Amino acid sequence: MAFSKSLRKGQIPVGCQLCEGGNKIEWKCTDCNLLMCDRCKHRVHLRIAKDHRIVNIQEIREHEDSWDRFVFSGVRCPDHTDQFCSLYCGTCNKIICLKCIVKVHNGHHFIDEEEFREKKEKLKEGQKKMKRNLTKVGSEKKKVIALEETDNAKLRNVKQNILDQRKQLHNAVDQYADNLVQDLDKHFSTLKHKETQIKKKIQRMHLNNDALENIITSRNFVQFFRDFDQLNIKLHEDMSQDSMNISPLPNFFPGEFTVLNFGSLEDNTRLTEHHSNVEFKVANQWKTEIMNIHYLVRCPDGSVCIADNENHLFQHIKLEKDRVDVISSFNIGVLGLDIISSNVLVSNFESTLQCID
Repeated sequence: MAFSKSLRKGQIPVGCQLCEGGNKIEWKCTDCNLLMCDRCKHRVHLRIAKDHRIVNIQEIREHEDSWDRFVFSGVRCPDHTDQFCSLYCGTCNKIICLKCIVKVHNGHHFIDEEEFREKKEKLKEGQKKMKRNLTKVGSEKKKVIALEETDNAKLRNVKQNILDQRKQLHNAVDQYADNLVQDLDKHFSTLKHKETQIKKKIQRMHLNNDALENIITSRNFVQFFRDFDQLNIKLHEDMSQDSMNISPLPNFFPGEFTVLNFGSLEDNTRLTEHHSNVEFKVANQWKTEIMNIHYLVRCPDGSVCIADNENHLFQHIKLEKDRVDVISSFNIGVLGLDIISSNVLVSNFESTLQCID
């Protein structure tokens, strides 16, 4: 609209708006919102609008504050200079006087000063919120900068910890692989040792068999009875030896690589929350007659004893599916509960213990 355009021109002065000769702007008319040089002020504007208010351009900021107190009735109609404006035409986007309504703007959408002030106040509230957000974001920026400076020194240590962990993992893997190879070599050496033992056993059994053959076929009775006992013992030794337990060379099955045991980057403030995967669900709940439940103990029969030490109330209750049955109630102060056999042990405010059946 023409009026708002003139206001925007006043914010970026480029030259006198009357002579347009590029003269230096020194004055502004607050009534018609014109910027002018000193020559046009005296020779032009004051001659045609003597009652208008003209201020020095150096004071323009002070006069711009008057925008907060701006009302339509303080501005003359640009089409009817003898009339002051009273409404804003939303259809034509300009402020108008009563004559304008009758002649041109009949049936248009109008905004009065009250609605104008409400809209301006709404924008002011939004501006205040924006400033608060700017302050908040500025504080967050300072925190980020401070954290960046702190973490800059921390970064080297964290990186070194990761590299050290990688080195330790490499060493652990190497050691584990070496142990597997050594176990495999040891198993194979055991097989070789068993093979040697078996060969020696076979040789000894052949010798004993030859000796048995000789004595069985011998006709020398003296030699027969002399060697019989010794050969009989060797025969039983060979027959009684257990067969060797031989297991084949084991195979190697590669495991699945995983980084779970290597470590991870965690925020210290959320470490517990991050690792907690436990979810609690309420299976059932009961409403009791006492105001507070400071102590609770379960009895052997499934009943429950509860106590409120502020109101000196102790109850023996039974929890049913949808209700609480009060078995007994006592007006005593309780500082602690426990179960001894089928009795309840109560400590009270008098430094005594009471056993309740």
